[in-house]
Amino acid sequence: MTCRYDKDVYDRMWYPYNLPDSTPLNTSFTVDSLNHTAYHLPSAVMKTAVRPTNENDSLEFEFDTGQPTSESYVYMHFAEIEVLNENECRAFDITLNGKLWAEYVTPTYLQSNTIDGNQSIRGSKLKFSM
Repeated sequence: MTCRYDKDVYDRMWYPYNLPDSTPLNTSFTVDSLNHTAYHLPSAVMKTAVRPTNENDSLEFEFDTGQPTSESYVYMHFAEIEVLNENECRAFDITLNGKLWAEYVTPTYLQSNTIDGNQSIRGSKLKFSM
């Protein structure tokens, strides 16, 4: 059996999720994930993003698992899709339920980077903040 990935079909299926108090971003450039992650994420997905509407705010989102003992594995994929000035750098920490989950995340311009917690997480509600 062979499987075929139809890029055109997948690109039409992707709809970005916009968080409250966020501003959507996108680029027309290709974001390379084939050479930078094992996940081979479609460029159509990686070239869409959001940022806080107010620069001083965080992006927050949560998942309700409904089961406090169920284990989840979380993988977050990032790419810088804006051209930053020479003296600028985008860097942020990620917290899970108020505790540090990933420190000093710095997306690379037009290249996918994957962040994972290296272990399963538990909780009936998983609240992330960046």
